[in-house]
Amino acid sequence: MAANNVTPFDLFFTNEEGESLQFSYSSEKQGLFFSRKNTAYQISGEGDSSMEESDVLAIDTKKALSVQIFLDRSSIEIFINENETITSTFYVQKSFSLLQLNSQTEHLLEDLALGNIE
Repeated sequence: MAANNVTPFDLFFTNEEGESLQFSYSSEKQGLFFSRKNTAYQISGEGDSSMEESDVLAIDTKKALSVQIFLDRSSIEIFINENETITSTFYVQKSFSLLQLNSQTEHLLEDLALGNIE
């Protein structure tokens, strides 16, 4: 998917308990970000500061957008254009069983592979 054609999208990993992780592109925030605010067990920083969302990662709109996501029981690593990374831990009641993409426009996914790492 070419970054200069990217329109807002939300990619959700969800489970039977209604918990979810969210990876999004937001034109309002002008970049990519990750959120774990819809998980049962929240992680907080010093002085109870919220750690629900990652910092926004600006993308180069002149290059193609490549995203690889590795997800296990309590961590996620998102590699963007092979040189930027968003990494986070999370704690949920059950493993994720559903992948959902929400967008108001069409997105072309050139390669999608799901699998288990053993």
